[in-house]
Amino acid sequence: MTEEPGEYGIENLTYEQKVEKLDELLTRLDNSETPIDKLAEDVKLGARLIKDLDKKLKEVETEVRDAFKKLCGGTPFTSLYLHECPNMLLIFCAEKSQDRCAGC
Repeated sequence: MTEEPGEYGIENLTYEQKVEKLDELLTRLDNSETPIDKLAEDVKLGARLIKDLDKKLKEVETEVRDAFKKLCGGTPFTSLYLHECPNMLLIFCAEKSQDRCAGC
């Protein structure tokens, strides 16, 4: 079964609204408040919300990593470390031992 666009009416919700909707859905499922006839639909909606939220988190993570990669001189990295910078209050850099970033 393929999902149709607009099937759940959640396309235009913000990330936060989707989290709230998922929380409400999980609370209802956890408290056995979902009628048996609606159970499969709610589970499918929950799965769709989780998929959408995960996708958005991955997109934002990529954007943040790209921004910090530019800030730290293009060095690829897997972890970000926070340190104080003379030119900025706080900055993330690729290397923990690094006491300066490319922008300092």
